[in-house]
Amino acid sequence: MLCNNFRPELPVDIIDKEVFDEMNKTEKVSMLFKYGSELLCREEKHYTISLYLLNDFFVEVWYRSPSQKIERIEGTTHEEVAEN
Repeated sequence: MLCNNFRPELPVDIIDKEVFDEMNKTEKVSMLFKYGSELLCREEKHYTISLYLLNDFFVEVWYRSPSQKIERIEGTTHEEVAEN
């Protein structure tokens, strides 16, 4: 079993940044790759950071280079996106 506390999938239309941030990593990845749209990527030190749009908020996925393991996946604000 991948994750003992995996919850049934929530309807995508009720997902906002706060709900997304409360999900476990497996749920976040599933929701993002199923319903999100990848917008762009950037490189930072030992990471490739992909920016996605999910509903009306942004999500950053931090991949450790070169293993491409997901280190971090979290909602982000429009202001943080503009800064980067």
